[in-house]
Amino acid sequence: MLSLIFNKTFITMKKITLILLILSSLYSISQENESCKSKFSIGISASPAFSKHYYYSTNTSMKSYIDSISSNMKIKFSYFVSINSKYRFNKTLGLELSLKLLNSGFNYNADGWDSYSSSNININFTLNEYYIEVPLLLNINFTNKMFIFSINPGFGVDFFIYNRQFGVITFGDGSKKEASSKDKSLNQRIVNLSAILGLGFQQNINKHFSVSLNPYYQQFILDSYVNISNSNSLIWNAGLEAKFYYTF
Repeated sequence: MLSLIFNKTFITMKKITLILLILSSLYSISQENESCKSKFSIGISASPAFSKHYYYSTNTSMKSYIDSISSNMKIKFSYFVSINSKYRFNKTLGLELSLKLLNSGFNYNADGWDSYSSSNININFTLNEYYIEVPLLLNINFTNKMFIFSINPGFGVDFFIYNRQFGVITFGDGSKKEASSKDKSLNQRIVNLSAILGLGFQQNINKHFSVSLNPYYQQFILDSYVNISNSNSLIWNAGLEAKFYYTF
């Protein structure tokens, strides 16, 4: 009698175990299918940033003069906004392609001498440069239960649009003269390349929506200007990007 009960119990446990294994397999398959359906994301982002030109001499005889100008070129507050797309190959690797409106440039402040008025002057102006940028980043992801940390190296192709300048000249007697301009400089390099390195801290809000903060550094590779002599400049930008994504 006890043997019969034991055999029936054992058979019942085997059936329950088999059912649980089947359910577990079905759940795993559904999760894998869901993962395959959730590889593509689109989003928007914006970033406050800081930018500066590194101004350098290409003529050794003018190095000290160019260095003095470069020392007066200061960091400028800048920004960008972008539309982003992201594709994940697996949990670790992905690619991110964006279309970005980028503001860059520098502030300049220096004292000088005006021979016309025979007085000291102060020159203070800001150069804003606007680019359309197409960056391509590799996402190397490290996932835990709380968030996704990523390292994002890549490059950008930068298309120059125009310059906008605004400046104030202060004369020795305290009078001021304002000047502004908007142009597309003939000497500006129209297409440039940049190297980008960023970090990502992503938090999933739910199945579809996520938000991330991404500190980054960007260095233009090619000189900013063409067809000029004695000097040139390279641009760098750094900032903290906020991204909002929807995953399909």
